[in-house]
Amino acid sequence: MIRKNYAKYFVRINSNEIDKSDICGTKNQITILINLINDLNKNCSWYLFDIRTYPEGWLEISKNTGPIYFCNSSDLISKLEDRYQFIFGIFICIESNKKIEKWTRLFDSEENLIPDLEYGFLEIRPFDGSYYEIYSNDFEVIKIYAKQFNVEIEILVVD
Repeated sequence: MIRKNYAKYFVRINSNEIDKSDICGTKNQITILINLINDLNKNCSWYLFDIRTYPEGWLEISKNTGPIYFCNSSDLISKLEDRYQFIFGIFICIESNKKIEKWTRLFDSEENLIPDLEYGFLEIRPFDGSYYEIYSNDFEVIKIYAKQFNVEIEILVVD
């Protein structure tokens, strides 16, 4: 059975709304975005897919590398480095430290217009070094980001 758990809500956040920077995809910004959800749910794990950085080479991840698992937010944040800018990527947050062995969705950050969160409840995407897209199927979760950065929540419709 293929699990479908499409995002219902979406916000777009520019880098200057996070930390007044003109550069998007920094360690500081990713840390801020992760810590917002960490304050709500301290027992979450992260999966990263389709990560592209500038310069290339963060954790030696390539586009074709399978998911990278982090057992908690602190573990992920500790691996971020100032010298890398995240150009593209998918950061999926799940509610427990249960390791997922098989994902069925596509993980190309440029092709999933409305992501299937599958096992997750939150997806963060740095996009083209320009802005972040944040998706969730939980209104209370997306409301945290909308309120923090004073952005509008968009409702997504799945065909």
